[in-house]
Amino acid sequence: MDKKNFCLRDFGGDLSQRWFVQYKEDERWKKTYISAKLTTQEARNKKAKSIIAALQGKEVPKPLAYIEALRHVVEQRLLGARKKTKQSYLSKFNTFEKYCYQNSLAVFDAGEAEKFVFYLKAKRKLHNGTINDYVVLMKSLFAAIELKANPFEKIVPMKSSQTPARYFSATQRTQLKEVIAEDDPNLWAFVQFMYYTFIRPGELRLLKVGDVDFELGKIRVPANISKNGKLQFVAMPTAFCGVVKEYLWGKLEDAYIFPSTKRGNKPQGMHYMAVKHQTILKKLGYNTAEYKLYSWKHTGAVACVKGGVG
Repeated sequence: MDKKNFCLRDFGGDLSQRWFVQYKEDERWKKTYISAKLTTQEARNKKAKSIIAALQGKEVPKPLAYIEALRHVVEQRLLGARKKTKQSYLSKFNTFEKYCYQNSLAVFDAGEAEKFVFYLKAKRKLHNGTINDYVVLMKSLFAAIELKANPFEKIVPMKSSQTPARYFSATQRTQLKEVIAEDDPNLWAFVQFMYYTFIRPGELRLLKVGDVDFELGKIRVPANISKNGKLQFVAMPTAFCGVVKEYLWGKLEDAYIFPSTKRGNKPQGMHYMAVKHQTILKKLGYNTAEYKLYSWKHTGAVACVKGGVG
């Protein structure tokens, strides 16, 4: 089997996911899963190598030199990084690595960089803003390994117009409360946390019951989940404290406030609440390019400003 016909899907090192080796056989992509009983990245990577070796007739191909150098830079940069940052970095780099192996690119130059950008646009159908993120990342990685010429140096950023999330009006809030609170109480609780505390969805899904301090009236956002990487304490409005107490009643300190519905005491998926919220917005005829789950954070901030809070 040719070396360009396989790759490891490790989900950015997330051990809660089921890793697999993907390979091409008879013009069709197939998968060989790695046992979930292997509970460390080292063990799973070792197993993946053995699977790949078996697929190739016990001959592991020599890695592309520039890929190895780039991966070393990635690993160094991600030491101590937040999980979300790691996932973003590794997702993009793994896509690039897979592309290079599939096309047997022993050398990667400016011409190949242009082809890769075209692949992201035409084949992967990514938005211009996301493609620009790929270019920025790969340009910085290649700069770190000090080649004579950076392949991505002359790639011109694509025009991108990202629409910021709009806040909900008072009438819209009343309508959404009636629908969401009745259809999905957990989603409504998630929305209220965002509205009253301005905590981001990515941080909120990782909070635990023990992070809520009713005596101080604050919520602790640990540094390892905070977007800025620093420990923060967010105030809970008095009117919201009663809602939180009722919602958390009987839950253990170490339990996630919004646990997964399928994986025990694990946090909900990264986009779980956003997808459920978007489904409701679509049913009600909202423009989901403008109105999003994140709109509730803006809505709460606007309400504060209108209420005279500095």
